[in-house]
Amino acid sequence: MGQTSDTGRAGNDFGHLMGTYAAKHLGTKLLEIDTGSNEAMLNGERIVIKAAHKNTSSVGVTLNVLNHVQTIVVVLEDKDKLSSGTHDYTIYTANNID
Repeated sequence: MGQTSDTGRAGNDFGHLMGTYAAKHLGTKLLEIDTGSNEAMLNGERIVIKAAHKNTSSVGVTLNVLNHVQTIVVVLEDKDKLSSGTHDYTIYTANNID
């Protein structure tokens, strides 16, 4: 089954919520910008934070965002781990994306 407007909205909301949590975990906070993307400054670099539930097959970064960030941070829900009723997440980074 494809994505509906409701599931798309839910995914967008999840991504923004997880972006806020991930930024806090990394010791930074999201930038207040008009693009709606989860961008932040971390260690002097501009990053974008992407998040996905365990059954999501891909995440994407628009070319507009890709052109001005140095690092992509991806937060993925672990498929098999469950601690005290909540899923664990793993954070991955891709640096120097030219």
